[in-house]
Amino acid sequence: PNLYRGFKQTLLRETFSYACYFGSYEATLRSITPEGKQPSTWSILLAGSVSGLVVWGPVYPIDVVKTRIQACKKETPDTTWRCTQQIIASEGVKGLFRGFSAAMLRAVPV
Repeated sequence: PNLYRGFKQTLLRETFSYACYFGSYEATLRSITPEGKQPSTWSILLAGSVSGLVVWGPVYPIDVVKTRIQACKKETPDTTWRCTQQIIASEGVKGLFRGFSAAMLRAVPV
């Protein structure tokens, strides 16, 4: 196995997730904090929880593909696109969201 297997997919996932996270965090925090006031601890926690939930929607399929590529036993794993096609062909689109509910439960406290 290659130490860097899935690295490109991880970069892709992280790029999208941080863009979603910080955007949704700021939007949530600004919408629940009165203008001119400092955000409370609860507001910060709520904004972080909302952001954690928002992030996983668009990036979860990328994470599934990354994990499959990393776990691949072949010497040369499939490309991101080929792996995505294989998941959809064998499991349908719902295969890209296998384990999504567990990730959503984990997203709030983390």
